[in-house]
Amino acid sequence: MAQQMINLGEMPNGMGGDTNRSANVKCNENFTELYATKARNGKNSDITSLEALTTPLSVSQGGTGATTAANARELLEAAKAGSNQDITALNGLSTPLSIQQGGTGCKTTTDVLKTLGLLNSTVTPAFASLKAAQGVVSNINTGQGLYLGWNESGGTGEGNFICNKGHGRGGFSWRTINIDNTATGPGMYYSFEGNLSVPGSVSQASDRRLKINDVEITNGLEKILKIRPVEYDRRSMIEDEEYTFHEAGMIAQELYKVLPIVVTPGGKKKLEDPIWRVNYTGIIPYLIAAIKELKQQVDDLSESRHEPV
Repeated sequence: MAQQMINLGEMPNGMGGDTNRSANVKCNENFTELYATKARNGKNSDITSLEALTTPLSVSQGGTGATTAANARELLEAAKAGSNQDITALNGLSTPLSIQQGGTGCKTTTDVLKTLGLLNSTVTPAFASLKAAQGVVSNINTGQGLYLGWNESGGTGEGNFICNKGHGRGGFSWRTINIDNTATGPGMYYSFEGNLSVPGSVSQASDRRLKINDVEITNGLEKILKIRPVEYDRRSMIEDEEYTFHEAGMIAQELYKVLPIVVTPGGKKKLEDPIWRVNYTGIIPYLIAAIKELKQQVDDLSESRHEPV
């Protein structure tokens, strides 16, 4: 119903205007209309606009206290559009965000990897690079498997590949396959006992362009005769109590006095390897020189037998 207006009539006596009764009737009808269309408690749709409101409702009144969206977000300390850094923590969140919400739906790293399909038998994770640089691997006793570590010796800047062999024979193997794994090349193996097995040849750079000051070895036999070849029992590390390996070779400290060029002395500083090591391949040139000298002696003896007395 339209608003009822009271006709006040002409000045000064109100000639032609509404009577007292008709004026009261119009007032009653207006109040009846207002009452019938007022906002009812608990029904938000009754109020469709606040056009006459000049001051924004405060937060305590159910508003934001602002007249723009940007100011409202600022007053409410909400995230600004397009800036991920506005949200620095979700300490009050007890239920993980789902994948659809930009989360993982999990609370642990292991569960995250499983949910994302990175720890199962059907999906193999592919990484552009893999890095382990967070200190010594401390969980290698938690079960059999391959562990990737860093600086196990402490401060040496070394990378570590550790195999927990479980109840198996242990060791490492390397091989190459074709694209669909229907053909494989021979494997290279490094055993728990420290033996390296290579199916092919092992070579090192020996290019003329890489070398200068080459001098032929002429006293190979003399040096070889000074070397003491021995059989011995060996332990892997100085800290080991048992000598579990029976082998043949030389003692590095003894060989150093004869052929220092093929021996790497152990270091004495903290970051140096304390173990003396022998380059057995480096002894071959002296063996060749010794054979040539022996051949010359044989030739000289042969010639002397045919000389006239």
